[in-house]
Amino acid sequence: MIVFAVHNMIEKIEFVLEQLNKFNKIDVLIVDTNSPTDIVKNFFEEKKDSYNFKLLYDKLDVTGYETGAFLHAFKNYKTDRYYFFQDSIEFINTDIFNKIDSLLENYNVVSISPFPLIFDNSEQLNWVMSSFNQDELSKLKYKPFGIFGSMFSIKRKDLENIPSKWLNYPTNKLETCGMERKWPIIFSIIGLSVVYLEQDHMVFLQNSNNKYINKFLLRRQ
Repeated sequence: MIVFAVHNMIEKIEFVLEQLNKFNKIDVLIVDTNSPTDIVKNFFEEKKDSYNFKLLYDKLDVTGYETGAFLHAFKNYKTDRYYFFQDSIEFINTDIFNKIDSLLENYNVVSISPFPLIFDNSEQLNWVMSSFNQDELSKLKYKPFGIFGSMFSIKRKDLENIPSKWLNYPTNKLETCGMERKWPIIFSIIGLSVVYLEQDHMVFLQNSNNKYINKFLLRRQ
């Protein structure tokens, strides 16, 4: 299942769904992260029968950001694997899901882009680390790198191995950025291997030499 976190705008999700319609048959779930209007829901009602794939819609009762949307999909939509994306992307290679599936045969997690795991401030560091005790942190299997945008693909059976106490819904921007750091720590502790589709995030965000995805930075209301 392809999962998009969408918040109170439709221009980007409409664009990316039109792209997917040209090559994708995998079910797509739009998770509305508690938009203050019905713009995303109305878009779904208008477009739900317009694509060559099954389009689904659900709405969080809290904002939750990307991680909230992805956890909601995991908890409520059982499927073999999940492809988690923000809506503000562009697919530039129609072979992307074949590539991801191929990588998932040898790795547990396929992320879009890495970045050095450095925290924005002490508040974010404390929020992330409060989920773990020292014994758990001592079990890191490798040095983790940040997962840009919390965008990654993973099989359900691997998500099911993550203790639920580690899977918190972010409540603000600082925490959702914290999840870009917390996910890879979780993966390292339980020994899930991670591979990346694109280069480091500073190169990735230039959208000039990517192989599979471009990313657009938005100022949302």
